[in-house]
Amino acid sequence: MVDLLTDILGSHHVVFAGYSGYDEALARLIGSAAGRAHRWFWCNPEPPDPGAPLSIALAPNPPLFVRAGFDELIKAIAKPVLEVARFAGAAPNYLAPLFEWRTDRSNRQFIAEYGQRGHLPITRLFARRVSLERVIGTFMSSDRRLAVLAGASGFGKSSLGVRLHMAWGDNQTRRILLLKAKAFDTPDLEKQLADQFGGLGHAAPFSLDLFEHWLRTRGLRLAVFIDGINEFSADLDGCVRLFRNLIRFARLLPDEGSAVKLIVTVRQETWNALMSKVDPVHLREVFWTDGAVDGAVGALTVGPLTDEELRDALGRIQVESGLNISLQLLPPHAVERMRDPYLLAAIAERNQPELFAGPVASIYRTIYAHKLANNGADLDASVLFDCLTAVAFLCLKRCNDQFRALDLGPPATDGRLLRTLKDLDIVVDADNGFLRFAHDRTQQYFLAEAFLHTSELPLETIHDLAQMVRSLGSNSKAIAAARMYFLLNIAARFSLIEYVVHNQGKLAAQYGDSVSDQLFEFAKDVLYDLVH
Repeated sequence: MVDLLTDILGSHHVVFAGYSGYDEALARLIGSAAGRAHRWFWCNPEPPDPGAPLSIALAPNPPLFVRAGFDELIKAIAKPVLEVARFAGAAPNYLAPLFEWRTDRSNRQFIAEYGQRGHLPITRLFARRVSLERVIGTFMSSDRRLAVLAGASGFGKSSLGVRLHMAWGDNQTRRILLLKAKAFDTPDLEKQLADQFGGLGHAAPFSLDLFEHWLRTRGLRLAVFIDGINEFSADLDGCVRLFRNLIRFARLLPDEGSAVKLIVTVRQETWNALMSKVDPVHLREVFWTDGAVDGAVGALTVGPLTDEELRDALGRIQVESGLNISLQLLPPHAVERMRDPYLLAAIAERNQPELFAGPVASIYRTIYAHKLANNGADLDASVLFDCLTAVAFLCLKRCNDQFRALDLGPPATDGRLLRTLKDLDIVVDADNGFLRFAHDRTQQYFLAEAFLHTSELPLETIHDLAQMVRSLGSNSKAIAAARMYFLLNIAARFSLIEYVVHNQGKLAAQYGDSVSDQLFEFAKDVLYDLVH
């Protein structure tokens, strides 16, 4: 912080507002930069107390006293000081300490949201995606500027960003900026970076060229890791706009030796839909594909754990929980399910590897029924269940995955229910006082259970299914929940899936080719989930 303040003082005046002068830590920080030809302003209705730590730290050169309230300060001093640099009125000025601090702040916010599972760091619970880390390292050394990681929910896309941050922590030339696409207020990445870094003390717009050149002259390469572009918008068109802007951004970067790289994660189904919505020529200019012919376009697949990654995961589980899972004692289909990182972590937490042998739907039901029944607060499990299914359905209706504590219903008013759901790692804090489900798969499960108990979105007839794919077709999370609904209720609903598979012609005539194709893909995915 001292280096940052000293660097800023090299070109700017500094105004401290809302400071009483009694905070000793801040006084020491200011005092450490004193003794130089800086101008210090004390803006307050009253002069500083001569005995305050700040006055002592700045003696014998006291700050200039400006008798003004906070509103007057903003109008008279802060705006021109922040917007007009003495040495560069038309171009951004980038400061290395400020760049490092802002990058670290964003990364800490990302890791606080995605880097914990319960009370343990996610890097100690989830398997390392070693092969993907190697591939990303190769991408960073290439001249390509955009890489896409696509995979199902729960397979480690977000945790890969946390891993890269950890792996590159001591690297002198690589930096990573972890960003959440769902936090973007615009699809314009340049604006996001301007808000993140900007320059200091200038009124000129953000310059990507100058920023990239500034990084390159310092021997730095910045990987901008944008997680979950499928979460930018519940509507596919919004995700398309974002991805097109990312392609445009990448095309503006230098063709060779760019100091800025984009790493994007997306759910597989959203990626499949995006591919037909973007210009393939523009995409090929910047896109990086591992081991493919030049000009080919294919995302890096974040799929099931490899043998090496599964062994690593089982070793971590044994160290953390003492659970020794023997692959030789499980049937082959159970071993294959263990390659799903989300299920592996959830079942290891239960200390019941035999659950892998049961139907997928029963695994989820068993895991969450046990969690809710053993909540540690003597709360009725059915009350917790009803609150979670209701809020999952509310999120769907609002097209927003965040909610307030009051949305959990009257049982949440005393605070005990919310504390319990947080302790169970089902609900976590989000931005600006909101809450969210701890994981997409958790939200999908309770939304699937909500479909079983609500008449607002029935899934009992072919017409219901057609209406569902029309209204939710671009909402990958809701479609995944609908698939799980069928797995939870397969005995009563299998006939619908069977009808869709064998009557494509009738469905096309009744609902059109687009809806018919969506219904077939949905039925195919349900059947795949059923046998895996």
